[in-house]
Amino acid sequence: MMKRYFFLLTIIIIFLSSCSLLPVQDTKENERLDNIESELASLKLTLSNHEKSFENINASINQVNKKIEDISSSLELLKTELNKVSYTLASSNTKTQEILQNYNNELNIINNSLNNIKKEITMLKKRKDDEFYTQFLTALENRIKNIESNLHILNNDTIKKADLISLTENFITKDSTIFENNKNYVDLKFNTINKKINTSLNSINNKLFSLESSLTNVQDSLNSKYNDFLNFKEYNNDNFDSINNKIKNLDIQLNTLKTDNNKLYKDLIDLRDNLYKITLSSTEIKNSIDKSVKTNIDDLLKTINSLDKIWQINFETLENDLDSLKNDYSTFKKQTIGLINEKNLKKYVYESVETETQREVAKLFYKTKSDELLKIKELEEKFKILDKTIGNLQNSFELLSSRPLSTFDEKYKTKLEELERELTNALISFSNAEIKELFGSGDQIIYTVKSGDTLSQIALAFGLGYNGVDLIKVANNIDDPRTIRIGQKIIIPVNNIENFLTWPLSYTSPSDYDRIVIRFGDRISTGVSVGLGILPLKNESVKPALPGRIIDVGKAPNKSFYVKIDHGNGVVSIYSNLTSINIKNGQWVDKDTILGTIKKDTLFNFEIWKNGEPKDPMKLFFKYLGDFKATFYTEWDDKIIYYPAFRLTKSQNVPRPWVTVAADPELIPLGTVVYIPEFRNSPNFGFFEIEDIGSKIVGNRLDIYINDVRLAQKTQNVSVYIVGEKNRR
Repeated sequence: MMKRYFFLLTIIIIFLSSCSLLPVQDTKENERLDNIESELASLKLTLSNHEKSFENINASINQVNKKIEDISSSLELLKTELNKVSYTLASSNTKTQEILQNYNNELNIINNSLNNIKKEITMLKKRKDDEFYTQFLTALENRIKNIESNLHILNNDTIKKADLISLTENFITKDSTIFENNKNYVDLKFNTINKKINTSLNSINNKLFSLESSLTNVQDSLNSKYNDFLNFKEYNNDNFDSINNKIKNLDIQLNTLKTDNNKLYKDLIDLRDNLYKITLSSTEIKNSIDKSVKTNIDDLLKTINSLDKIWQINFETLENDLDSLKNDYSTFKKQTIGLINEKNLKKYVYESVETETQREVAKLFYKTKSDELLKIKELEEKFKILDKTIGNLQNSFELLSSRPLSTFDEKYKTKLEELERELTNALISFSNAEIKELFGSGDQIIYTVKSGDTLSQIALAFGLGYNGVDLIKVANNIDDPRTIRIGQKIIIPVNNIENFLTWPLSYTSPSDYDRIVIRFGDRISTGVSVGLGILPLKNESVKPALPGRIIDVGKAPNKSFYVKIDHGNGVVSIYSNLTSINIKNGQWVDKDTILGTIKKDTLFNFEIWKNGEPKDPMKLFFKYLGDFKATFYTEWDDKIIYYPAFRLTKSQNVPRPWVTVAADPELIPLGTVVYIPEFRNSPNFGFFEIEDIGSKIVGNRLDIYINDVRLAQKTQNVSVYIVGEKNRR
């Protein structure tokens, strides 16, 4: 905060020395800025409170959802138990019915057997042996009599035939020629009848003979059966009593089984009634829960809607204040930029030259003669660095004039002092999960649908293949791709975001670190840099760092072009100071699309923003190698001044202070450019080249070449990032 006041005080003094009207105006501007900042602070506090309210509401919704899930799982368990009880009852009922049916069948068989036995016993008890045989013989005698009467009838018929023949002979006279033919016919018929009668008699006689033999056999069999029955009756009187007892016992068991069956049937009915009551109770509980949850959700939605309206009103007020601040800032910038160019730049250069000269002169008193010559050369290099610093200041002004006005919106949201503090802390806290931190996930992107978007455009931009639309549909449960709506958040499955990352310049690479003249977090004329300033090695094309949709294309105040691309997950990249553009607003671009062109040695500005906050682009394109132990050495360490290799590295180059590094070639090959954020304030801004090796430099160990013997005894733990192989053009 003191820095800010000191900076404002310096500007006020300069204005007082140049114009008598500026003090009043500066005071008004400062008062207005303070008022706006206080209003913004209060609005930010209000927004923070609303965000906390939203978080509490979301927590309440999550708790309600969790309760619903627990109750649903309980209902499912209850339903499962009811199904098990129902199945058990059905199985038990079926089994009981089968057992009862078997018992009934067995009892029926036993009853039938008992009834047959009872009938036989009754018949045996009632039967009198003499009468039985008498009746049987009487029946046989009656049948024989019937046969005899039939034979007698046949004999009578034979007698009648003889009478008829004699009658015929007596009746026929000598005039019987008339009846001759009839007589022959009648004789033929009588002969036929006689034959049939004789045949019948023979058959009857045979049958009578057979009947007599059968009667004899029946008589013998009856005698045998009767004798057997007498023997059976004599020896089995006890068995009949035992059978009667068994029948009584079976009757008792049958009655018991019937009683048990009735009891089981009654229990089954009771269980069915209880099951029905439980089902009704669970239904009532579920309806009550649904009604309560619906009421709570409606209340929460009403609260959210009211908070959303309040937030929109506050946000509109903030936007109006921000627009007013932009206008004031533009006016203030125009008034001060001339003074900064004339006063501060000259003062900064003169002070830097004087400081470096005094430092080098002081060092000359502590060195030998040979060392003095070396320091003189280094002093010349310092002057070159000063010239480069002047160029950097010029680049910072060019950067400011080439950036789109809307970029100041995002910048102002973080506030200058807070942004500077956060950037300073972030520059030394690199990790190997920058992509996941930036996008929230390494395998998917969440994109908010805008007007004119189609799933086919999105799939084509991210190279998802011929079935890319299907992949997006499955990831988002979309049935019809035509039903997506503006503002809908969809998941883009990319598997690995690193495969889509592309350095924006086609020729100038990250290993050309000396062309990165403005780094993220550098102090520039307007405060702190929020991106990279790169001087291209030649006229070259610019490509997007990631696939996405063009959301803004326009001209900057210096007549150059700028492009903004939305990559999803709240990530936006900005490319400014382009000399030409090849795209249009709303267009989807992939990693091979050419956005435009940039001229050689013309500052190219590249920024990445995440939800309105700037991020360091170098974190995406530099590969994290690990934590190392850094030591320091000079040209006098382990060297002999008259040795041919004195002041030569393993790569046969003269070592350069704060550039040359010795490392294990098995881990980091010679010629590799590395970045160490802990040394970002060193003369080479944290970039080093692996040009040497050492017998003790093994594993995660680095030895940095410097020209200050006092620092050579120190060690430091650092983080190392691989930039790439140094281009030898």
